[in-house]
Amino acid sequence: MNTPHARRSAAARWALRTALTITAATVSIILAMWLTDQAKIRLDVTATRAHQLAPQTSRILDLLDQPVRCVIAGPISTLDRRAVDAARTVLDRMERASQNLTHTFIDTASSQGPGDFDQLIDQLVDRDKSPIAEQTQAILIAADTLLQAGTALQNLAPSLSSIALNLPAQTPNADNLRKYFRQRASLLRVTSENLTAASASAKEQFLDTTQKLPPLIEAKTSLTRGLSETISALNQLAHDLNEFSQAEGMNETSTSSAASITDQLLQVHDALASTSDQLQLFEPVDVLRVASALESQSAVLIIGPAGTPLAAISFDRIFPPARLIDAAGGARADLTQNAERLIAIGLSAIASPINPTVIIVHGEPRPFFDEAPGFQQLFEHAAQKRFDLKEWAVAANPPMPQPQPTTPNSPVVFIVIPTSVDAASTQDSASGVKRTAALATTLTTLLDAGENVLLSLTPSPLSALGQPDPIAQAIEPLGILADTARPLLHMDVTSGTSRVEPDWQLLAAPGDNPIAQAIANLQTYFPWPVPMRATGSDNSTWVLYQIPAGAGWAESDWQTLYRTPRQYRSLMESSPTPDSDADDTQGPWPVAMAVQRSMPGAAPQRLITIGASGWFFDRIAQNQRLIDNRAARTWPGNLELFDASIRWLAHQDELIARSITTQAIPMIRAIEPRKLSLIRFLLIAGLPLLVLIIGLMLKITHR
Repeated sequence: MNTPHARRSAAARWALRTALTITAATVSIILAMWLTDQAKIRLDVTATRAHQLAPQTSRILDLLDQPVRCVIAGPISTLDRRAVDAARTVLDRMERASQNLTHTFIDTASSQGPGDFDQLIDQLVDRDKSPIAEQTQAILIAADTLLQAGTALQNLAPSLSSIALNLPAQTPNADNLRKYFRQRASLLRVTSENLTAASASAKEQFLDTTQKLPPLIEAKTSLTRGLSETISALNQLAHDLNEFSQAEGMNETSTSSAASITDQLLQVHDALASTSDQLQLFEPVDVLRVASALESQSAVLIIGPAGTPLAAISFDRIFPPARLIDAAGGARADLTQNAERLIAIGLSAIASPINPTVIIVHGEPRPFFDEAPGFQQLFEHAAQKRFDLKEWAVAANPPMPQPQPTTPNSPVVFIVIPTSVDAASTQDSASGVKRTAALATTLTTLLDAGENVLLSLTPSPLSALGQPDPIAQAIEPLGILADTARPLLHMDVTSGTSRVEPDWQLLAAPGDNPIAQAIANLQTYFPWPVPMRATGSDNSTWVLYQIPAGAGWAESDWQTLYRTPRQYRSLMESSPTPDSDADDTQGPWPVAMAVQRSMPGAAPQRLITIGASGWFFDRIAQNQRLIDNRAARTWPGNLELFDASIRWLAHQDELIARSITTQAIPMIRAIEPRKLSLIRFLLIAGLPLLVLIIGLMLKITHR
């Protein structure tokens, strides 16, 4: 019965069910949000993965096995908010990804900031108290050594003057000898005063108790300033006195005195030389390496436990001024990418403190990297990645560069770049074939010694001279046969015309090598690639890049095209075509391969062979274009291939992953304006119309 009481009861039950449903839904949503936060789950559905960390950053965070703190100290409240928000966003993501990372902002422009900054310095000094104490003690001992040396030289000066006074008149060349000994006596007195002053200056550095940072650098500078020149001068004086003491026709008293002074001088010399060597071996204490940043009260520091490196990041690069942000378009994604890249580099210094030493080997007549403009960005990039880049011009016959004394266990990777085609075809004794042969000899020596090598190849004209390519021959024992006599060409059809092209834009071949994962789906540019293939050895072999069958051909008659500038190739009377019996039209053609072979009693040897030259030079690897009004590398795969190759050859597989610089490159082309308008119309009007149509259909079917 539908009485008022029944209606009220039904309404109450309906209201109760509604309230319970809303309450349950609300609780479920809150619980789901809480669980998501606890589980650190973040879903990024953007095409460029703009809201998640790059694989390389995630890999570095996974390697942090001890607590690490990132401290950002500076006038935070006065900085551009866009840069500050980008840094906070990146650090929040990193904290969610690693339980061993925390971060702190210290605003030195606030009332509390200076006090917090002083506490930070105290913590850093306390962190390094052991090496600070050791170096302080060593510096004080060195100061005492200099003081004792100064006293000894002061005492020896009168003895030299005495030799000058006691030389008989009939002594050969007596006047010049007297003048020499008087001058050297004066030199000993001046040197004594300098050594005594240096000792006192070093000790005075430690008397100022108001200093926040220990004065180790200043004290060491006081001791070493001019010390090498002093040691050299004492060595020369001891040599001269020794010759005098053994000369014929000299007064016995004078020669005996000279011999005694020589012995005492050598003792002083040896003590100073030993002290100088010990001071030079001092590694800067971490807190002092970042002293300039700390003194300016603007620093981004990555702080690990005692015994791990202290990394400093450029404050101005993470927080650029507003005018630079505006000039670059002010994109938040760019600021976030920049902050992640820099902080990840700092974290890698703690996650993997061993830096590879990379020696670039070439056959040019002399070193040229310091002068050539095409390598500046490469060296800057290598420094950011903590690769210690060195140059070895083997044609000049210098000794092989060695790792830094502070990193004697650094893995060494050799990059061998070939002699240019034109030079290789020159019979001049100063270059050409002889330099190519010298480079090949060095490459063979490195491979025979089990060294890890990244080799770039270039088309070789030596076959036209009736000679094999010695560079290609050097890698045959590792199971790679490179056809450097026939580079790969293809027909490019643009604007209705076709032309022969020697340059290729490729995607990496799929595979299980760690390098393949870092370069997957990234455009990579190879100029004038040459084909290669595995010869069936027992070594492990991976194809990194491959040109498919039917995409081109290996051309035997290529030198005219090579020597013709690109802008004039359309004017050539005839271009190469795949119609010669000497050409190879049967693909596919691998153009980049990695090899690993076992070495008795040692780590496996690794070789990467890239069938192109210049692929990591600035003009290719650093080439940029605008994508959605944002600068991005034209061929991002080149630099990723370079980085991943160095890490793989250094046996640092755990650090191989795609960097953040490729993360923000759209993999999907921008939608054309006409299509975009249609999509917008369908989203705005299409869905309501669809609902209306479905409703009408349901109404008709239920009649």
